[in-house]
Amino acid sequence: MKDAKTKKTKAAKYISFAINILTVIICVFAVIVAISTITSKNKGYVNIMGYAYYSVATGSMEGSNKDSFSQGDVIRVKILKDGQKDSLKENQVITFIDATIKVNGIPQPNTHRIVGVERVADPDGNIRVFYRTKGDANDSPDPVLRASDEVIGVMVGKSNAIGKAFLWMQTKDGFLVCVVVPSILIFIYCFAMVIVNLIAYNKKKILLATEEKQVELESEIEAKLREKILRELQASADGKAEDKNKEKG
Repeated sequence: MKDAKTKKTKAAKYISFAINILTVIICVFAVIVAISTITSKNKGYVNIMGYAYYSVATGSMEGSNKDSFSQGDVIRVKILKDGQKDSLKENQVITFIDATIKVNGIPQPNTHRIVGVERVADPDGNIRVFYRTKGDANDSPDPVLRASDEVIGVMVGKSNAIGKAFLWMQTKDGFLVCVVVPSILIFIYCFAMVIVNLIAYNKKKILLATEEKQVELESEIEAKLREKILRELQASADGKAEDKNKEKG
């Protein structure tokens, strides 16, 4: 029975440890995403360790190319630094801020293929790079050239059909179900774990204090017993000595 109880206790400890580790990982990931969201505000993307993820809302990039994608897919975009945006080549699929697509007056990101590269000198003699883009499913290129500084990054991967879930997550109901509610539950769990750990710590502290008092009490009793025995022995020795003296007298 003892072995069975020990095994159950160990299993419970391992499960609790695993849950705590998972919670910490989720909390850390949530913090990273929150920080990335705040620092990337108004940039048209959320920077998650150098990458941005977009759910595809239209079918403008449907086609037979290996890197074509469809409505409902999720694409992964490697975010480029300013120095990398002038050296893109034809046939690369890029994500850029598209001033022709606005939501509440804010230009939105768009992802199309580069079909032409143009270099134009400004009045100061500086060379500016522009990209002509086109959706794989469109008959003609986009009417507007994309300046290199409008580029966010290059598409490096895709996941089929899960974009619909991401699109739903962007709705009020999806945000509530997938972000707000889990965040509240995680917060409650973390708060509960803090309380449980504090209670366990206080119990352990009280137990240690009780054990220390018990040890002190036992030491005190032992000292008193030792002292009593010594007194009795001394009294016995004194009594014997007195008896001998009487016999001699």
